Amino acid sequence: MLTHDEKEGYLFFDHEGNPVNYEIPCVLSQMELADGQIKLNGNLQINGDPLTEADMEFLKKEMANGN
Repeated sequence: MLTHDEKEGYLFFDHEGNPVNYEIPCVLSQMELADGQIKLNGNLQINGDPLTEADMEFLKKEMANGN
């Protein structure tokens, strides 16, 4: 599970609801990047699940704000 915290950013939890305290590997191909940033094209997944529309809107706002 993924949640967003104003101070901590995105937080990950396992199936039991415990926080994930280890590094989560990320594999992106060159096709998924533009100018060093991830393209928000709707095909992004976390743990096999696509990002929600709310996640995408949040990320777009963050990019617009320079974060």
